[in-house]
Amino acid sequence: MFPTRRDLLIRAAGLLGVSLLPPLLWPAEPPAADAPPIKARSLILLFMAGGMSHLDTLDPKPGREVQGAIGAIPSAIDGVMLGQHLPRLAKVLDRCALIRSLTSTQGAHEQGVYYVRTGYTLRGTARHPALGAWNARLLPRQNPTLPPFVAIGADSRHPGAGFLPAACGPLPLGDPERGLPFAKPAAGVDAARQEQPARCSPTSTAAAAPRRPAASAPTASSTPRPRR
Repeated sequence: MFPTRRDLLIRAAGLLGVSLLPPLLWPAEPPAADAPPIKARSLILLFMAGGMSHLDTLDPKPGREVQGAIGAIPSAIDGVMLGQHLPRLAKVLDRCALIRSLTSTQGAHEQGVYYVRTGYTLRGTARHPALGAWNARLLPRQNPTLPPFVAIGADSRHPGAGFLPAACGPLPLGDPERGLPFAKPAAGVDAARQEQPARCSPTSTAAAAPRRPAASAPTASSTPRPRR
């Protein structure tokens, strides 16, 4: 059987080190009929640069020399332990996906961070998309008026849309307390209302609404009003 043009493109891409061409040349295979339905509608990625050590949180090493002063506690999964300051997470760990097999050959933080965010090593001037950019590119929009990808507190090193169209990039929010800069409020929303916190509970709505005076019950001496 002679190779097709698609086969030639795939092989040429492999020689050039481009591994993203195959999924872009044809649509992904549909999920299996017996696959469970996807319930997740959003994803929150907490990227804690310089955050807590894995030895004190999600991958303690009790009894080993590398383990510090923080101890380990059992979890809802037999044989899996967490740091002693995560008791609530330990109770529901059987409903989580805990990945402890990530490795990297990158010796510097900048290269390692880029690898975690994109799945690719840092290559000169090449820029690869972040996870949110792929979601914005491949998944249908859930809301036409809201951005599908928002990055809060991201610095200039965030990969953003990478080589995908700029529309797949994140909506940057440097300070969530200040909101979106250069944005105009909707019609009918003044500055005072914009500064008020959004509250949707029935109690706060009832408290904010003006009270109407209670209507007095009619008595025998009341004079009936003539009908019009």
